[in-house]
Amino acid sequence: MIRPSGCGGASAYTGVYEASLATDGLFLSICASSWWPNLLEIGENLDSSLDSFILSEPAVPGTLELSIDGVTTTEGWSFDQAYNTLRFDADHIPGGGAKIEVGYTVSADCE
Repeated sequence: MIRPSGCGGASAYTGVYEASLATDGLFLSICASSWWPNLLEIGENLDSSLDSFILSEPAVPGTLELSIDGVTTTEGWSFDQAYNTLRFDADHIPGGGAKIEVGYTVSADCE
């Protein structure tokens, strides 16, 4: 594949184009006369299914309570303590616009 050449004083930083190809990412030109088509392409390529959320504080395992749109649920998700992350099972990912609320006891290290 041919690497984009840039315009004026703008050129691709070494490795950025190759990295975007290797990760199935987008490489959009800063030289475009209008960024609107690029923004549309970015929007179309966003993964709108958010399947995991990093909690803001370290959680005590077993204390998490989850509600989606005001309905408490105990199925379709798990807590990954190593990464302090709430993860949804593939077939239980909430739809766009869903209100997700998580309550938990914050872990405290006492010496």
